[in-house]
Amino acid sequence: MAATPTFSTVGQPIPRVEGPEKVSGRAQYSADILPPGTLWAKNVRSPHPHARIVSINTARALAVPGVRAILTARDIPAKRVGRPLADLPVLCGDRVRFVGDKVAVVAAEDADAAEEAAYLLDVEYQELPAVFDPLAALEAGAPIIHPDARSYVGFPKDIPADIPNACAYQVFDRGDVAEGFAAADIVVEHTFRTQLSHQGYLEPAACVVQLVGDRIEVWASQKVPYSVRTDLAEATGRPESDILVHPIKIGADFGSKGGPAFPVTSYYLARATGRPVKLVNSQHDDLIAASLRHPSVVTIRSGVKRDGTITAREGKVIFNTGAYGAYKPSPNGMLGGAGRMASCYTIPNLHVEAYCTYTNQVPCGYMRAPGSPQVIFAVEAHTDLIARELGMDPVELRERNLPAKNHDGAEDAGRRVLRAAVQALWNPLSPTLPRQGGGSQTARLVGRGVGICNRGTGTGEGSSDITVNPD
Repeated sequence: MAATPTFSTVGQPIPRVEGPEKVSGRAQYSADILPPGTLWAKNVRSPHPHARIVSINTARALAVPGVRAILTARDIPAKRVGRPLADLPVLCGDRVRFVGDKVAVVAAEDADAAEEAAYLLDVEYQELPAVFDPLAALEAGAPIIHPDARSYVGFPKDIPADIPNACAYQVFDRGDVAEGFAAADIVVEHTFRTQLSHQGYLEPAACVVQLVGDRIEVWASQKVPYSVRTDLAEATGRPESDILVHPIKIGADFGSKGGPAFPVTSYYLARATGRPVKLVNSQHDDLIAASLRHPSVVTIRSGVKRDGTITAREGKVIFNTGAYGAYKPSPNGMLGGAGRMASCYTIPNLHVEAYCTYTNQVPCGYMRAPGSPQVIFAVEAHTDLIARELGMDPVELRERNLPAKNHDGAEDAGRRVLRAAVQALWNPLSPTLPRQGGGSQTARLVGRGVGICNRGTGTGEGSSDITVNPD
């Protein structure tokens, strides 16, 4: 019998290339960069969810020893940033829209002086009615969070004019839903809510900006350096050729660190003071003002035959965007997740309406598989409840509605995966678990469940910089 070949790469553990630097502490992150003469910056944030800015008095803050500059909206060009929806002001000039909205930024010789000045900045507000629930925000008479939304660059043109506070809208259709419901034996409807959640990374948002002659140098905890350069150029009116973004280690991301350029205010502080500027969010800042995962309200109505065949489905998906839509760098405002309403099941008749809705909460953006986990959770919970209504095994119900064949005429992978999972984990249930080191220990299994979804490989952005010499 031939000997089993030994490979140098296949089947061998491959260490992470960045691992040694990170575990030894040699890796540098944005907060580690400290050019000579660096000033420390601090954002001044709104304590109100919705209010007009009546006045800002900087006298007490400027009197703090070590303070070198304080900028408000009147000190920088009026500009809204975001990809593709540019609805986020660099600094708020007329109103704030959530607790944590930026109204000013301070630069000082050290972090303590910057924090004290931020605390002493006097801002007078006139509070406005606020709305936090996305369903309430869509109702007639709800407080309008962005009165000029339809004038924003990138605002979708297909949002019905009579729907307040929507910043993205999409409809998915196939088949004849009315016909499908007419063919059903029962109709089942449920509404599910998912909550606001943070990505849980360790490194808060941070950046350093330094001006060297006509060049802007940036170190930022952002995963797409070329987009940072483009965003900063658009926000400041400087050509991209003037901006050098230094790639640097990122202390985790999980989707959150790809939004509009963070270094814009640091650039203006560096320009005003002639010195490098470092801005590092506190963990508190990141929790109240970063790009979190959207809460959602998902309603699903399905028509089903007694044998478990789903004949029709209507769905409504509402994502709570928060105060701004700028953190969602996708053409449809991340509503692609709403297209998962059928998941991997063959539902011939489908109608889905999906909205992203402004509210006065922290702005939301990307987190792993944006928009999909909220909808798939609702679909799978709804499927279990249909099985309960029919008195049917939830595995059998799923298998009945998975495609029998794929495009090549072979058995669909979904059914094979489901059967394999059931065989391995569902039946029979072992009353014992292996004990480490040999033997066994009695274990009480407290529950079991089943769920299935499909997901293709995602896409990302790759980039390179090539220099061509005359020869």
